[in-house]
Amino acid sequence: MKPKRIEFVLFVILVLSISLRLLGYSWIDFIIYLNYFGLISIWVIGYLKRKTNIQYTFDKHELNERLIISIFVLGLILTTTETNYSDLLVALGLAILFITCIIKGIQKLMKKDLLTSFELLIISVIFLGYFLRFRFFSGSFPLRVLGITLLVCLYIVMGINFIIQSSKNKKTILGLSVIFAYLNLGIYLAGILFDTMFWPWAKTLLCIALIGSILIITLFIFQFFRKDEYINIQRHQLNNLLKRFILIFSISVFLGISTPKQYLRFCFGNRPQLIDSYYNCQLNNEMENVTRRINCEEFKHLNEVFILGLYPDGEKEIYPDLAKKIYEKHHKQ
Repeated sequence: MKPKRIEFVLFVILVLSISLRLLGYSWIDFIIYLNYFGLISIWVIGYLKRKTNIQYTFDKHELNERLIISIFVLGLILTTTETNYSDLLVALGLAILFITCIIKGIQKLMKKDLLTSFELLIISVIFLGYFLRFRFFSGSFPLRVLGITLLVCLYIVMGINFIIQSSKNKKTILGLSVIFAYLNLGIYLAGILFDTMFWPWAKTLLCIALIGSILIITLFIFQFFRKDEYINIQRHQLNNLLKRFILIFSISVFLGISTPKQYLRFCFGNRPQLIDSYYNCQLNNEMENVTRRINCEEFKHLNEVFILGLYPDGEKEIYPDLAKKIYEKHHKQ
């Protein structure tokens, strides 16, 4: 089997395995790590065999791109499997992806590939927004909202641009399939934004996008099995759309299955007491519960200790009374 086909199979198994882990099946951990390191092995083997069959192997650019993404994926896996310090690895992966997208975006801009350049620069804004969120810096909210809104608008423009090209070549069905796919990506992105902001209707948006995906995949299968010269010319652009679709769909599956407390591990690592305290504070704020002040005060002390690096290394829990004493001692100094 060709390396890129093996990569696709392993990636699908990895997504399914992570989904099962989020549902509470801890026995799946071995399969998750096996698939992760299997993917890295396939990339390296594919790169080493590039001289024998260039079409189906990985060049240097593709290998570097995948290895960069693998850092963030490893952080995701460690977070899913409730491993300590996974939040730091996720933040590192986001920082590297942010820098990489900035560099590639500028390179594409110099080559006058405007749409790809704008896409990379907008994605870098989104990565920066989530990095700031996971590291407790201000400014994450407007960056995330602005970045995802601009990306949705850009995908609509890219879809319209493709359908105009298709209409000129009398390929209206293909053009409609592509624009529906871009619109569906927009719904997925809106669902991701709503879910990570803890806004209502997030799961509804993700479900609507999932239903739309079934229709789009059916249309694409019908198109790809046709022997058409125009489709072969646009193969590269369609493959890029497929890659976007797979990546955003995978993120949506993760968020659709995960609970808010599982998502909060990206911010606080594997510290259940801090996660519970934050979650209770948010919930009580929304419901105007009478215990709101007590729970938020507890979170305030725990979070202060965590941000200042006074949280004991390797400790999953720290008692609120102790956190309060550490908090007060620090501020007296």
